[in-house]
Amino acid sequence: MTKKKMDIYLERIEESQDNFTVIEEEIWKKFGVNKVVMVCDSTNFSQKTKNYGIVHFLYLFDKMVKLTAPIIKKNHGHLLKTSADNLLVIFKDMRSAANCAIEIQKKIMIYNLDANKKNRFGFCMGLASGRVLNYNNDVFGDTVNVASKLGEDLAKDGEILIEEQIYEFLKTYLGYKFSKKIRKTISSIEVNYFKIKY
Repeated sequence: MTKKKMDIYLERIEESQDNFTVIEEEIWKKFGVNKVVMVCDSTNFSQKTKNYGIVHFLYLFDKMVKLTAPIIKKNHGHLLKTSADNLLVIFKDMRSAANCAIEIQKKIMIYNLDANKKNRFGFCMGLASGRVLNYNNDVFGDTVNVASKLGEDLAKDGEILIEEQIYEFLKTYLGYKFSKKIRKTISSIEVNYFKIKY
């Protein structure tokens, strides 16, 4: 869905505040989709740019995007955008998202074995599932916020954090290992989450 179509709805809100709830429901009906959102945040961005400069970081980040893109595609994901030092990826199902995250982390571990200190790279990852507004090649909503909090604020280098809903789904399948449940409140959002062990 295009931004132009969304703008029509937003203009209707401006013209008729009394009908906000009705228009909001129409927007969710038109643009709402169920997705798994994965946010990958690169580690030590500030320190790396201080030590080696922004150009070197951009070179390295581009290299990591090219390294991860085939893995995302293989697991039926869609790389929506890169923003600063982040990747925003969406998936239709939870297993594909989890498998993709694990495969990316393992690929980066192998890459780092042969890389010198200057060229080592890491991702922190957060995964959340739910209904989002999908338009203008982007996604919006609580699901995106939770994935961002997990990936950017709570995860450490190499960690994959998943919200409780994804854990409840994945635990029914063999082959996944998890930490105990962790509960934290960050920016007024209470999140129950687990670490995937790989």
